[in-house]
Amino acid sequence: MSHDLALEHYRATIARIKAAPPGSSIALANANLTANSPVWAGGGLLDVAGFIYYTMNLTVALTNFTPGAKAVVFDAKGVSWIVAATTCQVVGMFGVDPATVGGDCYFQLEIIAAGGGATVLTLYNPAGVMYGSFVGPSEGLGAAIVHGSGTLTVS
Repeated sequence: MSHDLALEHYRATIARIKAAPPGSSIALANANLTANSPVWAGGGLLDVAGFIYYTMNLTVALTNFTPGAKAVVFDAKGVSWIVAATTCQVVGMFGVDPATVGGDCYFQLEIIAAGGGATVLTLYNPAGVMYGSFVGPSEGLGAAIVHGSGTLTVS
């Protein structure tokens, strides 16, 4: 997975957010986010498993360390329409300084995999501010479009 593809996906995600209706909660929450905002890049592993009940773990090593932030871990579990047993190497960007976030975190996950495929994970705070997005090739089996909440830990 290349840094360029991750940046392209990140910018496309920002474009979708900016296309939200003016005055909507998503548009208001992300008013300061632009495609040229500073980013904090990282790469790591995303593991997703479940049939209706799922567990997910994202572990990302940051490539441009901020003071006190070298890695980010996101864990979530819940119930949704999901069939998955997949692991993928992901790369992506944080649009906010990872050292300033943590705790409750919302996500949207998209998986299409049958032996191989793709996975996209986007993280948001409870107010709808996008923290970052990650993309990677999936290995295993999975089909899902899931959203929910979990815990984001920065170390």
